[in-house]
Amino acid sequence: MDQTPHNKSGNQPFPGTVAELRRQLDYYRDVIESIGDGYFEVDLEGNITQVNEALCQITGYSRKDLIGLNNRDYTTPETARKMYDIFHSIYTTGKSAQVENYEVINVSGAHQLFELSASLILDSANRPVGFRGVVRDVTERHQMEIALQESEARYRHVFNAIPDSLLVVDDRGFCMDANSMAREQFIPKDQDIHTLNFKDCLDSSASKIMNQFMEAVRFRGFFHREITARSAIGETFTADLRGSTIVLEGEPHFLVMFRDITELKERARETRLQNRDLTLLNEINMAVNTGESLDEIIDRIAQGTKEMFSGLGAAIYILDEKKQALVLRNTSILQPFLNRVRPIIDITSPEFVIPLNSRHLYLDVLWSGKSRYFLTAADIHEVLASFAGLAPIKSRLLKRMTGTLLGQIYRILGLREIYTVPLISDGEPLGIMDMGTRTNYTLDDLRRIDRLARQVTTIIRRVQAQEERKVALELAQRADRVKTLFLANMSHEIRTPLNSILGFNEILKNEYESSAPDRLKPIFSMVRNSGERLFRTVHEILDISQIESGTFTLKPESFDLVPILADTILTLEPQALEKGLTLTFDSSLSSLTITADRYCITQAISNLVENAIKYTEEGWIDVKMKRKNGTTQLVVEDSGIGIAEDYLERMFDTFSQESTGTTRRFQGIGLGLSLTKRYLDMNQVSLDVHSIKGKGTRFVLQFPDS
Repeated sequence: MDQTPHNKSGNQPFPGTVAELRRQLDYYRDVIESIGDGYFEVDLEGNITQVNEALCQITGYSRKDLIGLNNRDYTTPETARKMYDIFHSIYTTGKSAQVENYEVINVSGAHQLFELSASLILDSANRPVGFRGVVRDVTERHQMEIALQESEARYRHVFNAIPDSLLVVDDRGFCMDANSMAREQFIPKDQDIHTLNFKDCLDSSASKIMNQFMEAVRFRGFFHREITARSAIGETFTADLRGSTIVLEGEPHFLVMFRDITELKERARETRLQNRDLTLLNEINMAVNTGESLDEIIDRIAQGTKEMFSGLGAAIYILDEKKQALVLRNTSILQPFLNRVRPIIDITSPEFVIPLNSRHLYLDVLWSGKSRYFLTAADIHEVLASFAGLAPIKSRLLKRMTGTLLGQIYRILGLREIYTVPLISDGEPLGIMDMGTRTNYTLDDLRRIDRLARQVTTIIRRVQAQEERKVALELAQRADRVKTLFLANMSHEIRTPLNSILGFNEILKNEYESSAPDRLKPIFSMVRNSGERLFRTVHEILDISQIESGTFTLKPESFDLVPILADTILTLEPQALEKGLTLTFDSSLSSLTITADRYCITQAISNLVENAIKYTEEGWIDVKMKRKNGTTQLVVEDSGIGIAEDYLERMFDTFSQESTGTTRRFQGIGLGLSLTKRYLDMNQVSLDVHSIKGKGTRFVLQFPDS
């Protein structure tokens, strides 16, 4: 007898007993709880009716918190709308569906990304009653994908930012990938990148170079060679080709790098040429420094340019003093030419002087300051005509055949081009430089010649200035010798009879002063004072001339300064008393040993004290010596007429006095202070002046420690 329960209709058997149903329910519940992914069931309104423990752990919510929540409660608005559309599709079609990037807000408020697989729940009558689904947390995987995408984007950016052309090719040379530079350089816009072959990037011997490349990279791991590459539009350029291996998806490929070195090689060539130019200029400068003459310097320039430009070398013309003609200064450059053209033109003198008449072709170059390029035979004939006109031509017939004559010269020289550059110094024309070549000048050659001409101009002007200074120095030395000899003779011729006059004056004074009438007695003193004044003037002139000519000889020695000061005060005190002045000497030092020229120091101090007496009408003169701030100072101060502020700056000039003209109040030729300053400077003694007009002057001497 069938013991299986039946439903009310009697047609369908029940799955089993209540116990069996519970057993199956527990089984399915255990299965759901044991899976690692989250499981949920929602009703048709989207309210959660069932979850497993895994979903609780993934989201951080408890089962109690989740049951009853709606999709809108734990997802973003965008995800809620997405879920509504998915569930609606499942409800309508009855088919399960999957959702990627299902965004959930967990219990901590953080956003998590899920993958969702959902299906329809039917009741026993096959009516939809809800939805069930399985979710998997893909937040970490999504973050890794984003990181990988960002990393790939960074590497792709770096790959494209590399200024060299990079190709990834297979073992047949076909391109698998290329950076931006390679796409721009080698791949036409309408061409598929994968149709480009390595050989298409090479100009000649493409197959041979590609095979060498592949073989070298396979066996040695690298390739490096300079080749000629060809761009997508057919232009060729010099490239540095390098290669290595790279593994993509487990398969070996080749990484090919093209670096355009055309500009680099051009710069290297320019650098080599500039170095040659600098070498020539350095050699010329060294020759200038060693004192070579202008003609020797110009010959060096001609020889150097001959080697640099494979031509005839520079022919340099300098304007004469009247600026009416150009004189060729390096005639040696034309000597081989002269030997060959002597049968045509009778040139007996190596000197070339080109008069600058109003129609001369060099005149425009010289005064416009612009270079001129002679390219055609007619241009060069015009240049050579300048030379042809310098010497008598042997035959009258040849005079009428100037064109033929010049043609012969032209063929002998083999000139194809002449470049004429003006030599301008500080806006003034100095001369011109002709550069002839048997080949052709490039634009770079012309730039180099222009640059060289500027340097040559500076060098020539420098040599000219040196020669001018040399001549001026010789004249000055000659004049100085004449002046020194004159001063020595004058000193001798004046002092010798002056000594006799002063000597005889003393004899006459001793013999006749007591018996002479009172009106004649002052004459003896007047003669003595005038003679001593003249004697002192001669000494000052001789000293200043020797100092300025550099023939004054210092005789340094160690001596005590205090006795010299005392003697100076004692000697000059009568002059002060005669004017009713007080002259005092105060020293806190009993002795002071210095090392200097005794004569210079004595004369300087005597001049300062005597000057103070001279320019003080009433009052006092104080001389003090003291130690201050570790140094020794000598102060000469007076209550005299003072010095005007505008005269202080030039008071030490030779033959300078504040009052000038025949009506000046004080006698003298203006050498006292000038000599004093020079005496002290030669002995490293500083001199400061402080003065107020009408109130007095203070001189401060500061002596260096011995």
